[in-house]
Amino acid sequence: MVRVDKIGLAAVILLGGCSTERLPIPPTQSATASSAGSPALPTSTSSAALPSTLSIPQPIELRQLRICSNDCAVTGSVRINHPSWGSIWILTIKTGGTEQSEPWLSYETLVVAMDSTRTVRWKRKGGDWSVFQPAKPSSDRTGHVFLRYNAGRDDGLVVLSPIPTGLDDLRTMSEDKDKAGSRFDSSTLVDRDRDGVQEISQSFNQCEPTCAEGEYVTTFYRWNGKDYVAD
Repeated sequence: MVRVDKIGLAAVILLGGCSTERLPIPPTQSATASSAGSPALPTSTSSAALPSTLSIPQPIELRQLRICSNDCAVTGSVRINHPSWGSIWILTIKTGGTEQSEPWLSYETLVVAMDSTRTVRWKRKGGDWSVFQPAKPSSDRTGHVFLRYNAGRDDGLVVLSPIPTGLDDLRTMSEDKDKAGSRFDSSTLVDRDRDGVQEISQSFNQCEPTCAEGEYVTTFYRWNGKDYVAD
């Protein structure tokens, strides 16, 4: 069981070059280095050749950019090479929610695209997830980025595919603001062929005759070059 408090979540993707507010770039710092009083961040890099030219925005910058209206902090990061925007960061962000009678309703996730100049290019809302951070692994040979979420019971996956015009979530982020899950609820990553391309393993309890007595049925989804399809 995941402990749920009254703090929301957001995922920020640092990408480049569109028109919005810009902030001066702070002194260079390691993506995993912690500032005074701040814990080190888990960092994943999809290519060792990518230059370390981007720095993690601090909470005050996130508020200045209107990404967070309340207190927020980066919880993890993934660095990738985008086909149009070059070296970018994908950050997961935890942000404050609103007071609700049921605590989990205060969770909110976002995906925001920004580059090293702090220019926001792309933003998308996710579900009401109490956990949202890079999955393990956070990327594979396809260039996809994998983010793990948990809405209170089982882990699920968001998949982001960098494309020339931006990012494609491959229908893994629900358009329904009242739906906490996504296409890949109750899912984990597994490289069944050991070829560097991750498959998605999704397991559901059939709850027959009851959930306590029900069996789990697992389906594997494989990338076919256009989409994830069931084996």
